Amino acid sequence: MLGVVSATKIGCNTIGGLDMLVNQGALAFEWWTNKKPNIDLMKNKIIEFLGMK
Repeated sequence: MLGVVSATKIGCNTIGGLDMLVNQGALAFEWWTNKKPNIDLMKNKIIEFLGMK
């Protein structure tokens, strides 16, 4: 993440990967369990775990 922080400081536009992480995890969960995951819950738990809230 240091690269993203440095790029932001010099004015570059950056894109985080949180949504991609959540959606890839949700797809894998569905493939393995044949159940639809709660994507909002997954995203909120990751945000909480990473201390982004």
